Amino acid sequence: MFLRLLITSLICLFTFPTNGQTTHTINSGNYFYNPSTLTINQGDIVSWTNLAGFHNVNFDINSI
Repeated sequence: MFLRLLITSLICLFTFPTNGQTTHTINSGNYFYNPSTLTINQGDIVSWTNLAGFHNVNFDINSI
């Protein structure tokens, strides 16, 4: 019974993804974004820092 549980645990350990989420920081100011392009994965966190200026980051309607 213990061997079966051990094998099942090892299979689950190597089957499920083990990489964690990545935190990305975007700096924005006076109509620039750094980095200007970014590829994210599901589960990643994106943090926005407004350095100066006015920005609209709603991805639906640009009101600027």
